[in-house]
Amino acid sequence: MAQRTRFLPPLALLVVTLPAAAQFEDPPAPNEEPSSYDTLFEQSDLGNVSQAARFAFSSGQRELQTAEKLAQKIAEAPADKRAHLEEKRQKALEGAAESFQEAIGYNAELLDAYTGLGTAFRKLGRYEEALQVHAKALQADAGRDGDVRGWAGSMLGLNMLGDATVAYERLSASRPGQAAILLDAMKEWLAEKQQDPGDLKPEDVQRMADWIAQHEGAAG
Repeated sequence: MAQRTRFLPPLALLVVTLPAAAQFEDPPAPNEEPSSYDTLFEQSDLGNVSQAARFAFSSGQRELQTAEKLAQKIAEAPADKRAHLEEKRQKALEGAAESFQEAIGYNAELLDAYTGLGTAFRKLGRYEEALQVHAKALQADAGRDGDVRGWAGSMLGLNMLGDATVAYERLSASRPGQAAILLDAMKEWLAEKQQDPGDLKPEDVQRMADWIAQHEGAAG
């Protein structure tokens, strides 16, 4: 995936108290979603739409837990076993994403399903989709710290450093707890990039390191 240009003037981004939130499309509903409550009730032994949503959500949670266990196994496995385990992990994450999308299709107000979907997308490296999903949950409820973490991680996964710094300054004034979450995500991002900058220029990583050091000192 192509990386976004770093340290440009901030985009009109999306979050909590920030203005001009981006427009997001609703996540796709199940492919064969019933057209009415009655047909759903007839076709499903789950009883009703709410139960169907919770069932799909629980399936997504189980898939995420499976993916997490597989990630731990990959870290401990010999090199020749990792590819197979990673393939299984990817399938678990894809299954989680499908289940959370199904849950949202049944109940678009089930915000925990957005959190799960964003998490699955992020772990799959689908940062733009994760960013949209977490931002949509935050548009509905700005106090969701779990979605702030996912939103921050997704934004930094796209190397949107200018946006991250501007968001931090704004959150510091209105939601200091969430600003701290964002700063922690920045520090995690920095530790990774100092080991492997990827497509980033070393000077961009250093500029971010300097910015974090300045604001971490102010926060302390």
